[in-house]
Amino acid sequence: GRCTLTKMALHKPCMNYYEYISETLHQVTKIEEVTFAGKSEFQEVLVLRTTDFGKTLVLDNKTQSALSDEFVYHESLVHPALLSHPNPKSVFIGGGGEGATAREILKHTSVEKCVMVDLDEKVVNICREQMPEWNAGVWEDPRFTCLYDDALKYLKETEEKFDVIIMDICDPIEAGPGWVLYTKEFYTETARNRLTPGGVLVTQSTACSLADVSQCFSVINNTLRQSFKNVVPYGANIPSFGSPWGFNICWEEQGADFERITANTDPAVIDSRLKERLGDKLSTLRHYD
Repeated sequence: GRCTLTKMALHKPCMNYYEYISETLHQVTKIEEVTFAGKSEFQEVLVLRTTDFGKTLVLDNKTQSALSDEFVYHESLVHPALLSHPNPKSVFIGGGGEGATAREILKHTSVEKCVMVDLDEKVVNICREQMPEWNAGVWEDPRFTCLYDDALKYLKETEEKFDVIIMDICDPIEAGPGWVLYTKEFYTETARNRLTPGGVLVTQSTACSLADVSQCFSVINNTLRQSFKNVVPYGANIPSFGSPWGFNICWEEQGADFERITANTDPAVIDSRLKERLGDKLSTLRHYD
Protein backbone atom coordinates (compact mmCIF):
# COMPACT_ATOMS: atom_id res chain seq x y z
CA GLY A 1 0.00 0.00 0.00
CA ARG A 2 0.99 3.64 -0.30
CA CYS A 3 0.47 4.41 3.35
CA THR A 4 0.54 2.74 6.74
CA LEU A 5 -0.43 3.80 10.21
CA THR A 6 1.79 2.77 13.08
CA LYS A 7 -1.42 2.21 15.09
CA MET A 8 -5.06 2.11 14.09
CA ALA A 9 -7.34 3.48 16.81
CA LEU A 10 -9.75 6.35 16.39
CA HIS A 11 -8.87 9.52 18.28
CA LYS A 12 -5.63 8.04 19.60
CA PRO A 13 -2.67 10.43 19.23
CA CYS A 14 1.00 9.75 18.45
CA MET A 15 0.52 7.82 15.24
CA ASN A 16 2.53 8.30 12.08
CA TYR A 17 1.17 8.38 8.56
CA TYR A 18 3.44 7.08 5.79
CA GLU A 19 2.59 7.73 2.17
CA TYR A 20 4.74 6.22 -0.52
CA ILE A 21 5.48 8.73 -3.27
CA SER A 22 7.55 6.18 -5.19
CA GLU A 23 9.25 2.86 -4.51
CA THR A 24 12.18 4.64 -2.87
CA LEU A 25 10.57 7.80 -1.51
CA HIS A 26 7.90 8.26 1.12
CA GLN A 27 6.46 11.11 3.16
CA VAL A 28 5.85 10.83 6.91
CA THR A 29 3.72 13.06 9.11
CA LYS A 30 2.43 12.76 12.65
CA ILE A 31 -1.27 12.02 13.11
CA GLU A 32 -3.02 13.96 15.84
CA GLU A 33 -6.34 12.20 15.37
CA VAL A 34 -8.15 9.74 13.10
CA THR A 35 -11.73 11.02 12.90
CA PHE A 36 -13.00 8.45 10.41
CA ALA A 37 -11.79 5.07 9.24
CA GLY A 38 -13.92 2.79 7.09
CA LYS A 39 -14.84 1.58 3.64
CA SER A 40 -17.33 2.49 0.99
CA GLU A 41 -18.49 0.14 -1.73
CA PHE A 42 -15.56 1.27 -3.84
CA GLN A 43 -12.63 2.31 -1.64
CA GLU A 44 -11.05 2.58 1.79
CA VAL A 45 -11.61 5.93 3.48
CA LEU A 46 -9.62 7.75 6.18
CA VAL A 47 -10.06 11.24 7.56
CA LEU A 48 -7.01 12.26 9.57
CA ARG A 49 -5.82 15.34 11.37
CA THR A 50 -2.08 15.58 10.84
CA THR A 51 0.47 17.89 12.42
CA ASP A 52 1.83 19.17 9.13
CA PHE A 53 -1.24 19.34 6.89
CA GLY A 54 -4.27 19.53 9.19
CA LYS A 55 -7.44 17.67 8.32
CA THR A 56 -6.72 15.22 5.48
CA LEU A 57 -8.81 12.92 3.30
CA VAL A 58 -7.13 9.65 2.29
CA LEU A 59 -8.70 7.24 -0.21
CA ASP A 60 -7.15 3.85 -0.88
CA ASN A 61 -3.95 4.87 0.87
CA LYS A 62 -3.46 8.09 -1.09
CA THR A 63 -3.89 11.66 0.09
CA GLN A 64 -6.72 13.33 -1.82
CA SER A 65 -7.03 16.64 -0.04
CA ALA A 66 -5.55 18.41 3.00
CA LEU A 67 -6.80 21.54 4.71
CA SER A 68 -3.38 23.21 4.50
CA ASP A 69 -3.24 23.27 0.71
CA GLU A 70 -6.47 21.95 -0.84
CA PHE A 71 -7.15 25.46 -2.11
CA VAL A 72 -3.97 25.31 -4.20
CA TYR A 73 -5.20 22.18 -5.96
CA HIS A 74 -8.81 23.25 -6.43
CA GLU A 75 -8.10 26.84 -7.50
CA SER A 76 -5.45 25.59 -9.95
CA LEU A 77 -7.83 23.01 -11.37
CA VAL A 78 -10.78 25.34 -11.83
CA HIS A 79 -9.89 28.96 -12.50
CA PRO A 80 -7.50 28.74 -15.46
CA ALA A 81 -10.08 26.73 -17.40
CA LEU A 82 -13.02 28.97 -16.55
CA LEU A 83 -11.07 32.16 -17.19
CA SER A 84 -9.99 30.86 -20.58
CA HIS A 85 -13.63 30.47 -21.67
CA PRO A 86 -15.26 33.72 -22.82
CA ASN A 87 -18.51 33.16 -20.91
CA PRO A 88 -18.81 29.85 -19.01
CA LYS A 89 -22.40 29.16 -18.07
CA SER A 90 -22.56 25.37 -17.69
CA VAL A 91 -19.88 23.25 -16.01
CA PHE A 92 -19.57 19.49 -15.52
CA ILE A 93 -17.48 17.90 -12.78
CA GLY A 94 -16.42 14.26 -12.99
CA GLY A 95 -15.65 13.21 -9.41
CA GLY A 96 -15.12 16.13 -7.04
CA GLY A 97 -16.55 14.45 -3.96
CA GLU A 98 -15.22 16.95 -1.41
CA GLY A 99 -17.34 19.69 -2.99
CA ALA A 100 -14.37 22.06 -3.26
CA THR A 101 -14.20 21.97 -7.06
CA ALA A 102 -17.85 23.06 -7.15
CA ARG A 103 -17.05 25.71 -4.53
CA GLU A 104 -14.51 27.33 -6.85
CA ILE A 105 -16.70 27.01 -9.96
CA LEU A 106 -19.66 28.69 -8.29
CA LYS A 107 -17.57 31.73 -7.44
CA HIS A 108 -17.89 32.66 -11.13
CA THR A 109 -20.93 34.88 -11.56
CA SER A 110 -21.45 33.74 -15.16
CA VAL A 111 -22.06 30.11 -14.14
CA GLU A 112 -25.73 29.17 -14.27
CA LYS A 113 -25.42 25.40 -13.83
CA CYS A 114 -22.86 23.09 -12.25
CA VAL A 115 -23.42 19.33 -12.45
CA MET A 116 -21.20 17.06 -10.36
CA VAL A 117 -21.27 13.30 -11.00
CA ASP A 118 -19.45 11.20 -8.42
CA LEU A 119 -19.69 7.43 -8.18
CA ASP A 120 -19.22 7.15 -4.42
CA GLU A 121 -22.14 8.58 -2.45
CA LYS A 122 -20.72 7.39 0.86
CA VAL A 123 -17.46 9.28 0.39
CA VAL A 124 -19.37 12.42 -0.60
CA ASN A 125 -21.46 12.16 2.56
CA ILE A 126 -18.36 11.54 4.69
CA CYS A 127 -16.80 14.67 3.24
CA ARG A 128 -19.91 16.71 3.94
CA GLU A 129 -19.96 15.49 7.53
CA GLN A 130 -16.25 15.45 8.33
CA MET A 131 -14.93 18.23 6.07
CA PRO A 132 -17.59 20.94 5.71
CA GLU A 133 -14.89 23.60 5.24
CA TRP A 134 -14.23 22.18 1.77
CA ASN A 135 -17.67 22.64 0.21
CA ALA A 136 -18.52 26.04 1.77
CA GLY A 137 -22.26 25.40 1.41
CA VAL A 138 -22.44 24.48 -2.29
CA TRP A 139 -25.27 22.03 -1.65
CA GLU A 140 -27.48 25.00 -0.82
CA ASP A 141 -26.65 26.78 -4.08
CA PRO A 142 -29.56 26.34 -6.55
CA ARG A 143 -27.11 26.27 -9.47
CA PHE A 144 -25.51 23.07 -8.15
CA THR A 145 -26.67 19.50 -8.84
CA CYS A 146 -24.96 16.41 -7.43
CA LEU A 147 -25.63 12.98 -8.96
CA TYR A 148 -24.28 9.63 -7.80
CA ASP A 149 -23.43 7.78 -10.96
CA ASP A 150 -20.59 6.74 -13.23
CA ALA A 151 -19.23 9.86 -14.97
CA LEU A 152 -18.55 8.01 -18.22
CA LYS A 153 -22.05 6.55 -18.28
CA TYR A 154 -23.59 9.92 -17.55
CA LEU A 155 -21.69 11.73 -20.28
CA LYS A 156 -22.49 9.01 -22.81
CA GLU A 157 -26.19 9.10 -22.05
CA THR A 158 -26.90 12.79 -21.54
CA GLU A 159 -27.78 15.10 -24.40
CA GLU A 160 -26.63 18.13 -22.44
CA LYS A 161 -23.49 19.99 -23.44
CA PHE A 162 -21.18 21.98 -21.20
CA ASP A 163 -18.95 25.00 -21.65
CA VAL A 164 -16.34 23.49 -19.33
CA ILE A 165 -15.72 19.87 -18.31
CA ILE A 166 -13.56 19.36 -15.21
CA MET A 167 -12.24 15.88 -14.47
CA ASP A 168 -11.40 15.75 -10.76
CA ILE A 169 -10.91 11.99 -10.53
CA CYS A 170 -8.48 9.45 -9.09
CA ASP A 171 -5.16 8.77 -10.77
CA PRO A 172 -5.40 6.24 -13.63
CA ILE A 173 -3.05 3.73 -12.02
CA GLU A 174 -5.22 3.65 -8.91
CA ALA A 175 -8.68 4.37 -10.22
CA GLY A 176 -9.71 0.81 -11.05
CA PRO A 177 -12.37 1.04 -13.75
CA GLY A 178 -11.93 4.85 -13.72
CA TRP A 179 -8.83 4.53 -15.93
CA VAL A 180 -11.15 4.71 -18.92
CA LEU A 181 -11.63 8.42 -18.14
CA TYR A 182 -8.03 8.99 -19.26
CA THR A 183 -8.23 7.22 -22.61
CA LYS A 184 -8.25 8.61 -26.15
CA GLU A 185 -11.62 6.91 -26.67
CA PHE A 186 -13.14 8.85 -23.75
CA TYR A 187 -11.74 12.17 -24.89
CA THR A 188 -12.61 11.83 -28.59
CA GLU A 189 -15.83 9.81 -28.50
CA THR A 190 -17.47 11.17 -25.34
CA ALA A 191 -15.94 14.28 -23.77
CA ARG A 192 -15.49 16.27 -26.98
CA ASN A 193 -19.08 15.55 -27.95
CA ARG A 194 -20.34 16.98 -24.66
CA LEU A 195 -18.53 20.31 -25.05
CA THR A 196 -20.26 23.34 -26.53
CA PRO A 197 -18.47 25.09 -29.42
CA GLY A 198 -15.35 26.67 -27.95
CA GLY A 199 -15.69 24.49 -24.86
CA VAL A 200 -12.79 23.61 -22.59
CA LEU A 201 -11.79 20.41 -20.78
CA VAL A 202 -9.35 20.31 -17.85
CA THR A 203 -8.18 17.20 -16.04
CA GLN A 204 -6.02 16.61 -13.02
CA SER A 205 -3.01 14.81 -14.43
CA THR A 206 -1.05 13.33 -11.48
CA ALA A 207 2.41 14.21 -10.15
CA CYS A 208 4.62 16.21 -12.50
CA SER A 209 7.97 16.42 -10.72
CA LEU A 210 11.09 15.31 -12.59
CA ALA A 211 11.00 12.09 -10.59
CA ASP A 212 7.38 11.33 -11.51
CA VAL A 213 6.67 13.00 -14.82
CA SER A 214 7.33 9.94 -16.97
CA GLN A 215 4.96 7.70 -14.97
CA CYS A 216 1.56 9.22 -15.77
CA PHE A 217 1.72 12.95 -16.43
CA SER A 218 3.52 12.68 -19.77
CA VAL A 219 1.28 9.78 -20.82
CA ILE A 220 -1.88 11.76 -20.05
CA ASN A 221 -0.51 14.80 -21.88
CA ASN A 222 0.39 12.69 -24.91
CA THR A 223 -3.06 11.08 -24.97
CA LEU A 224 -4.71 14.49 -24.82
CA ARG A 225 -2.50 15.76 -27.67
CA GLN A 226 -3.82 12.89 -29.78
CA SER A 227 -7.38 13.84 -28.83
CA PHE A 228 -7.54 17.66 -28.93
CA LYS A 229 -6.06 20.25 -31.28
CA ASN A 230 -4.84 22.35 -28.38
CA VAL A 231 -3.39 21.20 -25.02
CA VAL A 232 -1.77 23.34 -22.31
CA PRO A 233 0.00 21.52 -19.44
CA TYR A 234 0.73 23.26 -16.14
CA GLY A 235 1.46 22.44 -12.52
CA ALA A 236 1.23 23.62 -8.92
CA ASN A 237 3.20 22.79 -5.81
CA ILE A 238 1.03 20.86 -3.33
CA PRO A 239 3.11 19.80 -0.29
CA SER A 240 0.57 17.33 1.11
CA PHE A 241 0.82 15.32 -2.12
CA GLY A 242 4.59 15.05 -1.76
CA SER A 243 5.13 16.35 -5.28
CA PRO A 244 4.24 19.17 -7.67
CA TRP A 245 0.92 18.31 -9.29
CA GLY A 246 0.03 18.45 -12.94
CA PHE A 247 -3.02 19.55 -14.93
CA ASN A 248 -3.90 19.78 -18.63
CA ILE A 249 -6.35 22.18 -20.28
CA CYS A 250 -7.62 21.19 -23.73
CA TRP A 251 -9.88 22.65 -26.37
CA GLU A 252 -10.80 21.67 -29.89
CA GLU A 253 -12.25 24.74 -31.52
CA GLN A 254 -11.50 28.43 -31.47
CA GLY A 255 -13.05 30.30 -28.57
CA ALA A 256 -10.78 29.65 -25.62
CA ASP A 257 -8.55 32.60 -24.78
CA PHE A 258 -5.41 31.07 -23.32
CA GLU A 259 -3.36 34.20 -23.88
CA ARG A 260 -5.14 35.52 -20.79
CA ILE A 261 -3.92 32.79 -18.43
CA THR A 262 -0.48 31.66 -19.56
CA ALA A 263 2.70 32.13 -17.55
CA ASN A 264 3.74 34.93 -19.90
CA THR A 265 0.56 36.90 -19.32
CA ASP A 266 0.79 40.15 -17.39
CA PRO A 267 -0.54 39.36 -13.88
CA ALA A 268 -2.62 42.54 -14.04
CA VAL A 269 -4.59 41.04 -16.93
CA ILE A 270 -5.41 37.93 -14.91
CA ASP A 271 -6.29 40.06 -11.88
CA SER A 272 -8.65 42.14 -14.00
CA ARG A 273 -10.43 39.11 -15.41
CA LEU A 274 -10.72 37.52 -11.95
CA LYS A 275 -12.30 40.70 -10.60
CA GLU A 276 -14.70 40.81 -13.53
CA ARG A 277 -15.72 37.16 -13.19
CA LEU A 278 -15.72 36.67 -9.41
CA GLY A 279 -16.88 40.04 -8.10
CA ASP A 280 -16.94 40.07 -4.30
CA LYS A 281 -15.82 36.41 -4.26
CA LEU A 282 -12.37 37.49 -5.42
CA SER A 283 -11.29 38.01 -1.81
CA THR A 284 -11.89 34.30 -1.10
CA LEU A 285 -9.04 33.20 -3.40
CA ARG A 286 -5.92 32.12 -1.53
CA HIS A 287 -3.67 30.92 -4.35
CA TYR A 288 -4.75 31.79 -7.90
CA ASP A 289 -4.76 35.57 -7.64
